[in-house]
Amino acid sequence: MKITLPQTPANGAQVILPAVQAALQAQVLNIIAPASKTAGTSLSLSGAYPGYSLTLDNLAVGNEMSYAVKGVWHHLVFINGNVVADAQLIWRDDKMEFSALNCGPMAASIVDALNMAEKASVLRAKSVELRLLSVPALHVVAVWLHGEDEDRFIPVAPTPHTLMPMQIIDKERLFSILIPEAQALKQKFDADTTGTRGN
Repeated sequence: MKITLPQTPANGAQVILPAVQAALQAQVLNIIAPASKTAGTSLSLSGAYPGYSLTLDNLAVGNEMSYAVKGVWHHLVFINGNVVADAQLIWRDDKMEFSALNCGPMAASIVDALNMAEKASVLRAKSVELRLLSVPALHVVAVWLHGEDEDRFIPVAPTPHTLMPMQIIDKERLFSILIPEAQALKQKFDADTTGTRGN
């Protein structure tokens, strides 16, 4: 499998690296402990790849990938060769700005998913573009391997275990799971008269 990256925004690393370094120096992130045990700290980033999101309303009426909206750009953050975070950038006022640093399980899950994809026979000799798909209402995040003639997805943490995380699935299978989940949640929200969105 060959992974390609789309044309990425300029100066992403120059925006992210100072923010990560400041967080490390302030000792406000859980990524400082493993890094501090080594003699030195080597900080690096992956190439940038785009994140797309789907709304609950679109999914609930059966809308799929054509309704996915491109939003943030992602870089994986590595310290001494170990992935520690997912850094996010967003376009604002015609320039790229630092948006967020996610130090949860997502970054490591993305690396695990890509390692699994490289060994998968279904993707052998394929060329795919790396993307990330999220459905915030369902807490779903999936590595999206966009090919010329097909799309494959690998749901990753923090996707709920009921929604098949860490399995390579095609678009039809993914949406056969997500659409009924979205419809059930939308129905719950629509029936809620308390203003608490179903809680």
